[in-house]
Amino acid sequence: MTNNEFMQDLDHLLLHIDAMPAEELIARDLTNYNINDIGSISRLYHYLNNQFPNIKEYVINKLSQKGNEYSEADDRFINFRRGYELNLNLYDTYELSPRKVLYILASKHVVWCIDYMNGKVRADADLILEHFGDVLNYLLLDYIGGEELE
Repeated sequence: MTNNEFMQDLDHLLLHIDAMPAEELIARDLTNYNINDIGSISRLYHYLNNQFPNIKEYVINKLSQKGNEYSEADDRFINFRRGYELNLNLYDTYELSPRKVLYILASKHVVWCIDYMNGKVRADADLILEHFGDVLNYLLLDYIGGEELE
């Protein structure tokens, strides 16, 4: 998938999520990764949108910036594949995939968000947006990436 194709898919997905009803975000939404569960993505999106009305622009800008930084024009997911290959060489006993590398990278943000939701972390708005926004972005990458991350 090219970066342009990804950004088009992202725009379409965010329009769909915008139209979904807002439901309460629960910690399970952040820990149960399932690319077919658009509900978890929607709940996180709406949770952030309540606090940060510009979340859609934030997501688009951040994923566009990261796409330029971490991918190639013709392969949006190249760094997840490279991370997979690097870790496979280092830890050949693990059953890895590019998707699992994505989850591992997202996990530090997920842990922080759960700690925040449980009152273990206090933070200003910028830090909340950064961590929750990163989790949302990883979920969007996972959802749009589909079989390319297998």
